[in-house]
Amino acid sequence: MNKPFESAAQNFEDVMLYRALGDVEAGFYIDVGAQDPDIDSVSKAFFDRGWRGIHIEPVPEYAERLRAARPGDTIIEAAASNEVGTTALTVFPMTGLSTADPLVAKNHIDRGVDHQPEPLIVSTVTLADVAAELDSPHGALAQD
Repeated sequence: MNKPFESAAQNFEDVMLYRALGDVEAGFYIDVGAQDPDIDSVSKAFFDRGWRGIHIEPVPEYAERLRAARPGDTIIEAAASNEVGTTALTVFPMTGLSTADPLVAKNHIDRGVDHQPEPLIVSTVTLADVAAELDSPHGALAQD
């Protein structure tokens, strides 16, 4: 594909990945903490090039935006963790700063992040379980 590559990621992570994977025509990604489908998105440029994948995003507003903007992708509305269950998330609305780590949340607040944090209990999934579902022809991921 000769389409110019336009970075959408915060720190050009997508450019780095494209340098390594640019020859792959129809790849697959897992975007953990995906947030917005367009702003600061590591996967957007790949989606635009025909790749498809999975987004793990615990904040309902962003999960819904991903569902609307990324047809053909699977959206898992949960946080990635080392165990399945739930966790307390501190959401900083309209930012990519949401976190399950209370110390990180406190640091954002102490630095004067200009968004009122909101507590939210979210489901958690493990990457091992997500990967196992990829191998299952009738797994839950095949339905979204």
